[in-house]
Order: sequence, then structure tokens, then C-alpha cells
Amino acid sequence: MTAKFTENFSLNNAKIVNAWNEWDPLEEVVVGSADQACFEPTEPGSHPKLRDSAIADQIPFPGGPKPQAMLDKTIEELAGFAALLESQGVKVRRPEPQDFSQAIQTPDFTVANQYCAVCPRDVMITFGNEILEATMSRWARFFEYLPYRKLVYEYWHADPQMIWNAAPKPSMADAMYREDFWDWPLAERHARMHEFEFCVTQD
Repeated sequence: MTAKFTENFSLNNAKIVNAWNEWDPLEEVVVGSADQACFEPTEPGSHPKLRDSAIADQIPFPGGPKPQAMLDKTIEELAGFAALLESQGVKVRRPEPQDFSQAIQTPDFTVANQYCAVCPRDVMITFGNEILEATMSRWARFFEYLPYRKLVYEYWHADPQMIWNAAPKPSMADAMYREDFWDWPLAERHARMHEFEFCVTQD
């Protein structure tokens, strides 16, 4: 969630969420976290594969928690990015810790683990004085808003002009997906995507 936040506190008018463009000086920003990140599991909305096509069909995509050595490097990079922003006078906020290794079960789906909180803007975006919370189309990302919930509540309680909207949560039942999408040849997949046919249907 990269956005400009203007702090103009008074007794009757505390304007905090105030992002009308992306050209003004950045004052406050949310930088993601790689803590306890996991590999995204295979599910109807996502069939991850290794990027090296020569071995992608021979070696399955890894599952579960990411190796700590990998996480340590990512955590270091994000901390360095946050420190750089702070050195320029930007207030940096971070998401709350979350155990992404926990399985999710709802009446419509079950998934072995969750994903991560590295990408705040996948979950939220700021328009003017509104924070819009997206819904997700993947099982493993269903609860990805939770690491940011405390922060959004803080803005909401502190700024009486802030609007907080959340898109409706989909069922993510099987009818929401074209799972054969992943079996189409890549050229056909790209062609159909130009016709707005994705693995996710309009259900």
C-alpha cells in the first residue's frame, strides 16, 4: 500500500488518510514482511511451477514454509528498503506477524497453508481518504488482509474522515474456477485472456 498520508491534527479534524495522487512527496507507507512466508500451494486458482522449464515438469513446486535462509535474505532486503525510506523522512509501517503455515478450511475449500504478507498493495489500495481492501481469488490468500487489520483500524479510529471499504468475499467454491485453464497451451491461454477468460470465472 504505497500512498501519501498527510497528518494535520486538530481537535475536530484529524486528516491522516489523504492520497489523491502518486506525485506528492511520500510521507507514510506500508512495507510488507516476509516473516513466516510459505510457498503458494497448488489450487484451482494457481498452479505454480518452477521457472526453469527444463526441470519444471520433473521436479514438483515446493510446498509449506520457505527455507529460513531464503526468508532471512528477503527480510534483510525489506528492512534495508524500510531504512532507506526512513532516512528520507518517510514514516514506515509494517504488517503484524502471521503464521502462514496454518491450514485454512471453510465450507467450500481446504488448503494446506497460506502465503505471505510481502505485497501490501495486493490487499489494499488508497484512493483519496478511502482505503479499499481487496478480496483475493486464491485459497491460500483468503485471510491475507489479517496482518494489516490492526493498522487499518488504527487509521480508522484516528481519522474520522477515513472511509474503509472491503470487497465482498467470494465462496471460492469449485464453480468459481476453470481448472482446465492450466492445461491449455500457453498461446491459447494468452489468447483467451485477451477475451477476458481466466482461470477465475465471473461466479
